[in-house]
Amino acid sequence: MDKAAVIGVGRLGEELLRRFLPLYPSGRHFIGIYDRDTDRARLMGETYGVTVLQNAEEALEAKAVFLAVHKEAALRFFTGLYPKAGDCFCINLCSFLMRPEIEAAVEREGGIVRDNLASCKIIGHYNSLRQGGRCAVIADMPGGKNAAGANTANANTAGANIADANTADANIANAGIADASIAFTLRLLGTLGDVVRDREEKYAGVNLLAARAAVTAALDLCETIREAGMPPAVAEAAVSQVFAGTAGQFPFENPDYFLQRLLKKEEEPYPAYSRCLEYLRNVPRHPDGKAKDFVQL
Repeated sequence: MDKAAVIGVGRLGEELLRRFLPLYPSGRHFIGIYDRDTDRARLMGETYGVTVLQNAEEALEAKAVFLAVHKEAALRFFTGLYPKAGDCFCINLCSFLMRPEIEAAVEREGGIVRDNLASCKIIGHYNSLRQGGRCAVIADMPGGKNAAGANTANANTAGANIADANTADANIANAGIADASIAFTLRLLGTLGDVVRDREEKYAGVNLLAARAAVTAALDLCETIREAGMPPAVAEAAVSQVFAGTAGQFPFENPDYFLQRLLKKEEEPYPAYSRCLEYLRNVPRHPDGKAKDFVQL
């Protein structure tokens, strides 16, 4: 059974454990964890029955090590321990650190970047993951889109046991160490959500863009409610429940149906329904991202 290791067992690191464990039904000791906070590491070890490592270097004995740590700690790992990684596949999960910066740091220290380095960007929110949801993972790693027969759009093989990781795909049996490690890594990442293999810098602003759009819409909503003279509690409930719930349904399978549900009342359309529909379909959004024109319809 192939070993996996997680360095950093804060919120993300703990979620990795929760997702990985079902793939190790009879061998939790094959997952190792390390955290500089020894009390936290001990708690996670006792809670999930995994092996607590004495130092970060021990993690390099695994087939893949996932770094769920802040940027400075990740850089220390790649400039200090990565040169000793051997065949261990090292995966950065810090959103504020991307592959080009890692490679530059390794080379500045006289190291060589090999095919055992990956950097991933998680597109989504921790709370959604914690509640059993799925996110998108941008995996910037060596090799072609479907190296070793891995399906990047659905890397999680629906409960496949890691014990079979090297036999699940015929290609892996004869693949090089790097390809086998990539396939193994993709299976683990697939427990978080859909995996897309691409250059992560293309997606650097996606989370920020989504957050900015959500905040802008929420502020517009609060302002509209305030202007109507409603209590602050109404705005809070609308943003935290109705707004969040609606956003959680996106992308809508049938946008027209959604708009009808949104703008109709007891099967009777609001007077501005047709104008709203035309606006949403054909009129570009206001440059500042606000929907003032829509509110005035």
